[in-house]
Amino acid sequence: VIFGNTLTDATLPAIVLRGTPNAVVEGNLVYGNGGTALSISKCSGCAASTNVLVRGNTFWGNQLATIGSSFGEVSATQQSSLILVHNLIGANSRFCIDLDANSSFLRSDYNDLFAFGTAGVGAKGGATAATLPAWQTVSAQDANSISVDPQFVSPVDFHLKSVAGRPGPMG
Repeated sequence: VIFGNTLTDATLPAIVLRGTPNAVVEGNLVYGNGGTALSISKCSGCAASTNVLVRGNTFWGNQLATIGSSFGEVSATQQSSLILVHNLIGANSRFCIDLDANSSFLRSDYNDLFAFGTAGVGAKGGATAATLPAWQTVSAQDANSISVDPQFVSPVDFHLKSVAGRPGPMG
């Protein structure tokens, strides 16, 4: 869990992969930070990050800083072969996903890409998509993904709401 790092510059991400081949980012809850939740990029003098698997994460409501160049909860620059599956990505400003023109998916599917507030679902190489159908057209990915509010209890309690309530200290 990475949360509450209210940086003043949105350029600073919570998780950084730079020139990291075959990396796995799995099972993280990243919320309420100043910048991007996950930044995948190429470092000076190294190869692009390839075959990066991002699976089963919740990236939610980051991008709180008012200055800087963070444009997505998940941001990829100068990288290739990104696999983005089974994630819940919620953006309240900017975008759920931002890929530059030099980045590509090997596969992106079965995600919940939920844009709320002033956010859009995605941006790829300057083309923006406010909705999931528009993102599917721009990215040629996420055919089985959804864009649905997961109904969390609150912005800091990621249990899901239920008509039956939720477990507490007494059961």
